[in-house]
Amino acid sequence: ALRTPQWTYAVANPKREPASARYNEYMLYDLFADPYQHTNLAGRTEYREISEKLRARLLARIVESGGAKPVIDPPFISYV
Repeated sequence: ALRTPQWTYAVANPKREPASARYNEYMLYDLFADPYQHTNLAGRTEYREISEKLRARLLARIVESGGAKPVIDPPFISYV
């Protein structure tokens, strides 16, 4: 997971394996508009660009911490 002043972004390990090579995006919240995180924005087309930026930041953090670079897939469900 990654949290910035405005965003909460999280991914899940579908196989529940430690240090998995593949994750799925499952959570994106705009903390300015929704501070109590009631509306999950993951998969919504209008938030695709912010999801891509946060995904890149999370991947960079994983590599910086000494982990292998995993793949983060978009959410299973997309809202057009």
